Amino acid sequence: MKRQLMPANSQEAVTFGTTRGAARKVMCVDMDEVLADALNEQILLYNREFNERLTISELRGRWIWDFVPPDRVRALERHIQSDDFFERLAVIPHSQRVLERLQRCYDVYIATAVMEYPQAFVPKYEWLKRHFPFIPSSHIVFWGDKGIVRGGFLIDDNPRELRLFRGEAIMYSSPANALVREFRRVNSWLDIDELFMDHRRRDAGQETCQLIGASDPVRRKAIR
Repeated sequence: MKRQLMPANSQEAVTFGTTRGAARKVMCVDMDEVLADALNEQILLYNREFNERLTISELRGRWIWDFVPPDRVRALERHIQSDDFFERLAVIPHSQRVLERLQRCYDVYIATAVMEYPQAFVPKYEWLKRHFPFIPSSHIVFWGDKGIVRGGFLIDDNPRELRLFRGEAIMYSSPANALVREFRRVNSWLDIDELFMDHRRRDAGQETCQLIGASDPVRRKAIR
């Protein structure tokens, strides 16, 4: 494995590479709303504190921070900063099984942001190690700006991060990004499974990764 690290005052991108074969690519995966269901926990805590009935459907096209009254934003921040917030987060369905399989052909990194809430560093790390123990610690990366990463794929729910990424950006559906149309979109980890895995020989026990070009019609068909 080789890494090109960015000096503290440099604007150059960090490049991840591999010596395990030219076909093997890097896959960066976001944590919140892609692996961990943070939004449902936020809604639960918000409704409990303010005796509201906010639902997922009401957040279509809007982040929860922009939806709630301004005087309640601090409460959302307080919830995230609580000691047990990340501990309670549910795992997004099928993400563990699919991500473990993808490791066969991709160098998988978990790329998650903690700069706005640095106290989340340890809780996020512990959550990932508990639910995704097959991801080595060296492949868990905490970023302030994913735009410094270049190459491979990024699966993320945040349009801003996808626009900055220097590679193939894939949007994981969430209520807030429902109206965004500029990226390839997957609605679940089953979509990701079909996009990146070749199941044609599954019955023979020879299931492999689908190492095809981004413009291949098979890959386009796999996108919902």
